[in-house]
Amino acid sequence: MIRLIAFILLLFSNLLATTYHIAYDSSAMSKFSKKDMIIASDVWLKEITKGTGYKLDFKYYDDMSEMAADINAGKLDFITGFGLNFIKYFDLSKLEDGFGSGFLNGEKETFVLIVNKKSGIESWSGLKDRKIGLDENDEIAKLYIQSKMYETFQTKEIKLVPIASRQRALLKLFFGKVDAVIATNKSFDLMKELNPQVEKKLKIIDYTQLQATSFGFFRKGIDAKMKTTLTSVSKGLGNDERGKQLLMLYKSQIIVETKLEDLKPIKDLYEKSFILRQESK
Repeated sequence: MIRLIAFILLLFSNLLATTYHIAYDSSAMSKFSKKDMIIASDVWLKEITKGTGYKLDFKYYDDMSEMAADINAGKLDFITGFGLNFIKYFDLSKLEDGFGSGFLNGEKETFVLIVNKKSGIESWSGLKDRKIGLDENDEIAKLYIQSKMYETFQTKEIKLVPIASRQRALLKLFFGKVDAVIATNKSFDLMKELNPQVEKKLKIIDYTQLQATSFGFFRKGIDAKMKTTLTSVSKGLGNDERGKQLLMLYKSQIIVETKLEDLKPIKDLYEKSFILRQESK
């Protein structure tokens, strides 16, 4: 998702009259090559801005505290990243609503708890001493599991099973290798499309408002015309063939607004987890 946001900014940067400063959270590159992404971005940037005389500043950040310092100093105009990083490193009062990937039906990709229908597990209370699978890179999922298990059992002893991806975690649940999985509604939907037996065997027993997708936000105080132009063009990306191809390439359906208020469930979880950690010491 972050790759698509960044690509859109590259694609339409020549519409803007001034240099546009984009920041990209490199932690999103855990599952693909950062080097390849930089090379591909450079090729497209040269092609898109050919003959325009336009200058684009596009920067990758491994250190999110450095990105936060730069946007506070007014050095950046648009930043992309996962929700928890915004909560951990950024002053949200310095940001404005932006845009990112979305779905035609208006649904958001959120975390859910999934179990085998025959397991007899109907809630978190049935997960004591059970193995819970999750994507090894889903920090929000890990915090949610820890929070719910401590609330339910007042224990930090949890049998977490880190797995390479959400799809693989669901496969392990399907074949009985784990007792429950924290994945997302969209990854579960995809699994059901690929294998109709999944719907017969697995079910969701807990829904959250914790969004798993990336977010894109503008720096507060950015030129209103620049913000409106870029947002409008990006949201209309699916109106022509080239735009549709781009959306397909990055497995997205539409571009939608991302609102700061969408971070509230993640913020609440992060603060709650901190309190629970203090209580359990």
